[in-house]
Amino acid sequence: MEYSAIDDKSKADAAAAAKTNKPAGTDNDAAVDIDTSDLGEMKGFKFDVLAKRKPHLVQELMTFRDTLLSTDDDEKIKVWDLKDAGLQATSRVAAAADPLRLLTEISQNFPSLVSSLTRQQVPDRLRREVQQNSKMISPGQNFMLLNGMLVEVKNFELYSFLDRLRIELRLQGQLQSLGIGPGLVRQLLETRADDNEDGLEQLRLDLTPMKQVLWLNNPERDKQYSHLPRNVNHLLNMFPGRLTAMAVNLMHLVVIADPLSPEAVAMAGIMYRMHGRLLPLRLGMLPVVSDAITRVEARRLNPGQIVELPTWQTMSNQERFVRGLLTLKSVYGPGIAWDFWRRMSQHEATLAKGKASAIETVIKNHFSTLWSEGATGASTSKAKVAAKKPAKQAFQDLQSGSGYSSEAGMQLTDISSYIISKGLAHLPKPMWSLNGLLNPISEANAHAIDHEVGYGMMYEMQTLQEHVYFGRIDDEQSVLESLMESMVTVRRWNPSVLGMDEDASGEAQKLVLAGAAKHPAAGSLVYLHAKDTGSRVKPVSHWLIVDLATNRGRALALAGLDFLAGVLCKDLHLAEPSTSHWTDNLS
Repeated sequence: MEYSAIDDKSKADAAAAAKTNKPAGTDNDAAVDIDTSDLGEMKGFKFDVLAKRKPHLVQELMTFRDTLLSTDDDEKIKVWDLKDAGLQATSRVAAAADPLRLLTEISQNFPSLVSSLTRQQVPDRLRREVQQNSKMISPGQNFMLLNGMLVEVKNFELYSFLDRLRIELRLQGQLQSLGIGPGLVRQLLETRADDNEDGLEQLRLDLTPMKQVLWLNNPERDKQYSHLPRNVNHLLNMFPGRLTAMAVNLMHLVVIADPLSPEAVAMAGIMYRMHGRLLPLRLGMLPVVSDAITRVEARRLNPGQIVELPTWQTMSNQERFVRGLLTLKSVYGPGIAWDFWRRMSQHEATLAKGKASAIETVIKNHFSTLWSEGATGASTSKAKVAAKKPAKQAFQDLQSGSGYSSEAGMQLTDISSYIISKGLAHLPKPMWSLNGLLNPISEANAHAIDHEVGYGMMYEMQTLQEHVYFGRIDDEQSVLESLMESMVTVRRWNPSVLGMDEDASGEAQKLVLAGAAKHPAAGSLVYLHAKDTGSRVKPVSHWLIVDLATNRGRALALAGLDFLAGVLCKDLHLAEPSTSHWTDNLS
């Protein structure tokens, strides 16, 4: 309820003034009749003093006093009036001519301004933006960003912040000196990743597309999971660390290693046991066969040169095993193929000795046994036809690369090319990936590996529960895709570039290219962008300087083009030394 003081005598005064030719409001008799001694003080205003100083404004002062008295009821704000106080304050600050000054005033005088703020209209656009931000930031948390970089607010130090401001201003000035406009400089600075020390530890490798991964299961499609819940919100009903059965691909566990290494065979048994528990865990393997990777790299270095293919006699045991595994998988399915790998883990002593003939005998025996077992339980049309072939004949086809084994070599080449494209061809240790988080298999101890994987799954479960709770993961999109969009990811693993190479001595060599960028010849560079990204600001630029007259230069240029085709957020600048004389300054 709003109270307004109205002078009822205004019309009478006007009529009297018309008769006496006196202007309305100039008669001070009313002011004389009012006792101003008891007006006192109201909300900081001493009305008795003001009335004595301005006797001709007594009526206006009384109206103002009544207005102040009427606001007492308005300031008794109801609880539900405060539900949008934060949004209302944000809206007023954003619309102010001097936002920083108004923000300071509101933060220091909020109780006295809250009544006015509750009458502020909140634009729908601001509501939508806040709802979108709530999916990325937990409610109640305070963040401050400086040019896209996170600033610590819990232990805020003013002088450190001022030093950082000076650095940002100098950096902005240097970028503008290169001819970059202020708007592009702001976008470029905002693309930087947070310089948190723990950022690299949480960095994830995006393995998509994962067509080359040899999967054991798919909880979202396999029949044995059909009776289980499929809603990701079911994850919120689980206690932390107690993952139960679900028909959802919540986690993707992939082993990246030589499949016959002691660490990998120890991992094989663990993953096979996990499969029997019907966990929402998709299990896969990327077999790293060094000989196959060497052949693929040789083709890339010398595109026109023919690389001699190996025979069964010249193959390594790793390649023999992988070809046998691929053959069993194509005929009888992933279950038989992974059983082949699991049974190899029972011969750790033989594998550790490394005697080629003994390992070949183990491969032959298990391949023949599993071929016969697969023929007995054949369910698909291809498996039923293959079951008519004796196991001995099937192994001979494997040795000669014919029959059902004819495509195993091509599949291994595709897998090796994929491993190279992801930067996983020359890892120092066998690795396992859980939703993109890479972890080394430190020792060939099944008990220790089981604990390590279990702890990794427990922490990942907590991360997934948080994302589901805040709506970042739902049933509309696959869990892995949603997770890759909300986390810091890379599409190629390169520890040297990321500063994570433990074996590297010191930091990688850095060249200052600011002078080269301002060189007149820099305008002759050919800029190659992915489709529809030419005007987009890229956080990283790759300058690929090659000699196209050599095989190595052409191979490097081809690798750069492949990288550009697969990564949409990068620039690729090509310059040939024979035509760009300024490249000598970069060496």
